[in-house]
Amino acid sequence: MSIKSKFVRSSGWMLLGTGSDYVIQFVIFVVLARILAVSEVGVVALAIVVIEVGRVVVNSGYGEVIVRRETFDEHVASVCFTINLALGVALALAMATLGSFAFEHFYQAGSGAPVAALSAIFVLEASRAVHSAKLRREFKYRDIAARGTVASLLSGAGAILLALNGWGVWSLVLQRLVYQAVMNGVTWWSARWTPSLVLDRAVMRELAPFTLRVTISRTLDLLGSRVPDLVVGALFGPVGVGYYRVGARGIDAINRLAIQPFQDAAFAAFSRVGEARAIGHAYLRVTRTAAILMFPLQIGAAAIAPEIVFLVFGAKYAESGPVFSALALGAMPSTIVYFTLAAYLAAGHPKAMLQASGVALASNLGFVLVLGSAYGLLGAAIGLAVTQYLLAAQNLHLLNRFLGLSPRKVCADLAAPLIAAGLMGISVYALKRHALAHLDVFPRTAIVVAAGAAIYAVLMLLGGRRHLMRILADVAPLLPRAVASRIPQPKAAE
Repeated sequence: MSIKSKFVRSSGWMLLGTGSDYVIQFVIFVVLARILAVSEVGVVALAIVVIEVGRVVVNSGYGEVIVRRETFDEHVASVCFTINLALGVALALAMATLGSFAFEHFYQAGSGAPVAALSAIFVLEASRAVHSAKLRREFKYRDIAARGTVASLLSGAGAILLALNGWGVWSLVLQRLVYQAVMNGVTWWSARWTPSLVLDRAVMRELAPFTLRVTISRTLDLLGSRVPDLVVGALFGPVGVGYYRVGARGIDAINRLAIQPFQDAAFAAFSRVGEARAIGHAYLRVTRTAAILMFPLQIGAAAIAPEIVFLVFGAKYAESGPVFSALALGAMPSTIVYFTLAAYLAAGHPKAMLQASGVALASNLGFVLVLGSAYGLLGAAIGLAVTQYLLAAQNLHLLNRFLGLSPRKVCADLAAPLIAAGLMGISVYALKRHALAHLDVFPRTAIVVAAGAAIYAVLMLLGGRRHLMRILADVAPLLPRAVASRIPQPKAAE
């Protein structure tokens, strides 16, 4: 099977698995958010942000090492496992002591114990990182898809039961821990590999340059994307974080459902493509496929964000609606950025990743802090949106420099769905504000969503036929052979 076919099939499995996993998690989050106080949601949300940053250090790029190697070397894998585990234990101890003290005394009284408990995630994450990488390099995405669904169902059901019985913030904490524990069990079982605890200086020296650059750049990248949460926590406390995270949850849902399935498979596929220009063309094919989903979802969500928040989370989260709108508009240029990190790493250019991550961190910190201080939660969201446009411009330059993709080529390939989605967004917003303003929220939102889908489909059929044909050719390996044979193949240059 070709790399292209493996990538498309892997993305299909990840789309199914990630979709079902995230739908389950989203429903559980909605139920818990309605039951719990806004401040309780904010306490766990900020703790998870800190833990996510630490998880990058725990993994330290060793998963990417396993994926990139031509063969699975058990000795090298065991060395990577041992390093990951040691880092996980060290960070867990730091979070359980220093982290819990900081949360208790500087963020919210009573949050220290839940944060200490959540520190176990570092050890759980570290102990499966290499096993997950083994599954990814073998394109066993069906197993990866199944494990998340099982973990979400078990952890979510328990969390709702605990919340209904008055466990408060601990229901969220135990949900996270159970999810991680189930993920570990399923991942180890699927990988069929038992590591040894071993350190090898020669292997560590060989891997250090790559893993160090990956760790620094990924840490900067994650810090850049999570700066708004940290700034909101510092400025507005756990209640502000609760409102912000509910608003951000909508755009997270769009990203998880429309992007992450392709993102998870992209690095493994790009790593098998070969030289930089071939990786650039592979990046472009994946990005234009994602764009046909992302642009209408993002622009449509921005148009009706307050209604979505009201219907899903309830009136107590009304402040989250404008935050959702701003983040959705800011996410549009991110479509260019989503697959760049995988492409840079696969092409052996972690320096490009480091440059992009550094700009993201500095820009987010500056814009979010200034605008958040001046205009509150909405200002913080607008600050993040402004940064996304700057990052898109920077990555267009880096794609040209490292992968040979001209900015004009990238923009031209994404123009059709962006224009169609933009016209659709203007239409549905006008429809909501004027023609349907007299209706209740639910029927108004339902009509607007249906109208938006129809408008976008018609516009793409009229003006984006070439874009659609390219995508059909890319997904042909997923279709029945009789159907796939009828799809015209794109030119090699595309």
